[in-house]
Parts: sequence; C-alpha cells; structure tokens
Amino acid sequence: MPVLKVLVPVDGSPASTRAVRLAIDQFGRMGASFIIVNVQSPAALNLGEGGGIMPLSWIEQQEEEAAGEALQEAVTVCQEAGVAYVTRSERGAVAATVNRVAREERVTQIIMGTRGLGGVRGLLLGSAATQLLHLAEVPVTLVK
Repeated sequence: MPVLKVLVPVDGSPASTRAVRLAIDQFGRMGASFIIVNVQSPAALNLGEGGGIMPLSWIEQQEEEAAGEALQEAVTVCQEAGVAYVTRSERGAVAATVNRVAREERVTQIIMGTRGLGGVRGLLLGSAATQLLHLAEVPVTLVK
C-alpha cells in the first residue's frame, strides 16, 4: 500500500495552524507522513525599497529566521500528535513553489490555510490558495 503523503504549507498564521490540525485529524490515524513547508518570498519580508541594497547574506538570514518562526507552531502540533513529519523551507512565489514541492514529494493531498489579500490587490492577483487550485494535480483542501 502506498504511503499517504500530505503537504501542508504554513506561514505562521492561525489558518495555517488549523490546516495542520485538520491534516492530522484527517490522515494521522492512517499513518500518513506530513511535509510542512514554508515559502519565503521577497515581498513577504517587507524589506521595502531598501531591500535591494541589503547584502544577500543578510536577506538569507532574515528569510531563515522568518521560516523558523512560521514553522514553529506547526512543528509543535505535529510533535504533540506524534505524527511523522519533515519540514522544508523554500523561496519563491508561494503557489508555484508549493506546487513544485508537491510534485517533488509526490504528495497525495495538499491542505492549506487561506489568508485573503483583500482589496484591489487580491482581485488582481488572486490568493496563493486560488492560484494553487489551478496548478495542483492532487486534491487541495482549503481551511479558513
């Protein structure tokens, strides 16, 4: 029997923590393994206009710290539940990067929290969750 692999992208938000809990509730008893991924994008760091002049090593350090913070709650939830998990920290556009990781890991399901951008930006760009729905080749469950 193939191993169930569930990908849960997290950003440290309450919605992403709810997604981790749902993934464990739905698939934990089935012996699934969980891939918990955080995707850092330059926009997520809120470096502003001065970000372009910062040394690459400093930017990488900021990304590493932000990823660690974003993954912390999800790791705690997985440890408390006693489920098998690995974490990944990636860089890039959220939806495309999550889709790439899903393909690389050959996951059977993606469970993702939603965080609306709101306003005009959300209407023009769409959310990462909506973009992922169009890209993914496996079932995607969105959690509010």
